[in-house]
Amino acid sequence: MVEGVNSPSRGAAVYTSGPILLERGKGSRVWDIDGNEYIDFMMSFGALIQGHAHPILVKTVSEAMAEGSHFAAATSAEVEAAERLCRMVPSAEVVRFTNTGSEATMLALRLARAHTGRRKFLKFEGHYHGWYDPFLLNAHSHPPEQLGPVFDALGEHDAARAYLVDVRDRFENPFLDHRLSDIARNHAEKKQRRFKQAVEFAHQLGLKIDQRRLIAALS
Repeated sequence: MVEGVNSPSRGAAVYTSGPILLERGKGSRVWDIDGNEYIDFMMSFGALIQGHAHPILVKTVSEAMAEGSHFAAATSAEVEAAERLCRMVPSAEVVRFTNTGSEATMLALRLARAHTGRRKFLKFEGHYHGWYDPFLLNAHSHPPEQLGPVFDALGEHDAARAYLVDVRDRFENPFLDHRLSDIARNHAEKKQRRFKQAVEFAHQLGLKIDQRRLIAALS
């Protein structure tokens, strides 16, 4: 495997001394292959809000697997999940599930462009939205000279369709305000891993989106 791991976030870019190989997890704790115990503050970047190996989830998944693990057709379970999601999120009129976050953001951008007739989108510096080339622009804090050919491979075409904004500007960038009419969609990480002013940021983001009639995507 590249760098010995399956994701850059698990490699030398984050773990400078080398990747940690985890063996198992229970609740808020994880153990590596040497038996060292850790408190897991990452929790799969927020996806594991119930912790590792929650008994109810283990039981439910085991029962579901016994009935068949994968179907190339619609299932009652996905219909139930979609209906529940719509009840939980009143603004969600319809639902489409995807295999990855990258697919979801790609589809969202395509829909936004078709709906607005605009081609460009706004993205905040340091936010990650998957492996679609335009979304990788400034997806992390490493300078371009450290990325080498990987950064160069994104190309001018991708960079020309994205507006990169520093969250700390608080939307007071006059260039940005002038260009908002060109933007089909705004991308922001809902889980603000890199910024402390999450509440203030979300409030100002909502105001600007409403004023300019933008389409927002929180991923």
